[in-house]
Amino acid sequence: MNLATKVKLEADSKFPAKRESRVTVKLKTGTDQEKVDYCKGLPQNPMTREEFEGRFRGLASVVASKGQG
Repeated sequence: MNLATKVKLEADSKFPAKRESRVTVKLKTGTDQEKVDYCKGLPQNPMTREEFEGRFRGLASVVASKGQG
């Protein structure tokens, strides 16, 4: 079975005032859940300099070769 068919997205009534994310994984052996109140990169949960640079390089590599800039 395709993994995408097993994914369910639910909107939260608190959005956009609170931009929390919650992921629940249901396995045969049990359930695991992880939650963040604010997505990474928002002022309430800022990225480190290294995370920012990594994200920039990842996105920029789509349009620029490594030797440019």
